[in-house]
Amino acid sequence: MTFGDIPHGAAVFIDANTFVYAFSQHAQYGPVCRDLLERIDRTEISGLTTMHVLSETAHRLMTLEACAVFGWPIAGIAQRLRRHPLDVQQ
Repeated sequence: MTFGDIPHGAAVFIDANTFVYAFSQHAQYGPVCRDLLERIDRTEISGLTTMHVLSETAHRLMTLEACAVFGWPIAGIAQRLRRHPLDVQQ
């Protein structure tokens, strides 16, 4: 089953990866994730999530942005962010 196969009126749980792929413009998964979120926005289907998922999403998007802005590799990003608090404030 794909996101496009979800029937009208269904309720689905949205995990962090769906938000991350949609908002980070992921080349492969971004378009289908954005389509899913748009279906939820149009109330074709109901989307459910948790605060934990939203927090995880925000953290992941922040790390991806830091990698892009500073040219840092994704490996070890948490440690790098802790060592460079002034950069993070930018």
